Amino acid sequence: MTGEGLNPPKVCLGFDIHYPCYLNPGFHPDVVKGKRNVKESYFNPDAKEDLGGVIDRSFRPTTELLLELLDSGFTCAFAISGTVVENLDAWYPEMLELL
Repeated sequence: MTGEGLNPPKVCLGFDIHYPCYLNPGFHPDVVKGKRNVKESYFNPDAKEDLGGVIDRSFRPTTELLLELLDSGFTCAFAISGTVVENLDAWYPEMLELL
């Protein structure tokens, strides 16, 4: 039977990485008239700093630990949302490369 003795069952853990894109609580439609980059008006201006805190507290330490475990035969998979990929690419490319 598989899983006994020298043939333990193989397990691959899956990790989902998502960070929401919050709307700007102070948004007013009149503010975006005539602006070229309306994205900055619609979305929370503190998103970069908020994501940076999550990276420092969670994403980076966990990813570094998992990368170390890969050398010992650990297997895992990441599912990364498009929102996270866009934000990391724009603000924290070194973290995107680590993933």
